Amino acid sequence: MNHYRSYPENKLLFDTNIIVIKLIVKFITQITLQAPLLVTGYLFTNYLLNKNINLLIRIGLSICFAYIIYTLIYFMKGIIISLRFNKSLWWVPALLILAFFVCVLPILIVLQLDTRFITVLKANHFFPPLIVLIYFTYTYNRYCFLKNVAPRSVSTIYKAGISITNSLHHFKSAGLVTKIVFGR
Repeated sequence: MNHYRSYPENKLLFDTNIIVIKLIVKFITQITLQAPLLVTGYLFTNYLLNKNINLLIRIGLSICFAYIIYTLIYFMKGIIISLRFNKSLWWVPALLILAFFVCVLPILIVLQLDTRFITVLKANHFFPPLIVLIYFTYTYNRYCFLKNVAPRSVSTIYKAGISITNSLHHFKSAGLVTKIVFGR
C-alpha cells in the first residue's frame, strides 16, 4: 500500500510560489536598473523646485527627468556605436564615461549611505568591491553598450545619436568644417 500520494494541489502551490519568486526577482532587477535614473531625476527635481511644491508634482517631475536621462543614455550609446563603427577612438572615453555613470556611480552612492546594512557590508572589506563588480557586470550586460540594439521606447533617440554622429564624422577635417560654416 502506497502511503505517499501525489497531490495535484501541492504541485499547483509549488508552481505558483515559483512564479511569484520569479516575478519578485524580475521586479528587483528592474528596480536596480531604474533606481539610479530615478534618484538622479529626484535630485534634479529637488534642485529645480521649491521645497513647498506638491508631492505628486515632485514624483511626476522625477519620473520625467529619469526618462530624459534614460533617453540621453541611449543617445550617448548611439554616439558610441557610430564612433566605433567609423573607427574613431573617441568611442573609448565616451564608453568609459557612460559606463561609469550608469554602472559604477549608482552603487558608489549606495555604499556611501549610512545604514546599518551598508555599515555591516563595509566592515568586511571584501564585500564592497564584490558588490561594485556584480552591479557593474549586471548593468553593463543589461544595457549592452557595444551592441547595436535599443528598446523600442528610445529607438528614435538612439538612431538620432547614430545619425548625428555619422553626419558629423564626414566633416572630420577642421578646414572642411570652417569652409561649410563660414563659407571660406
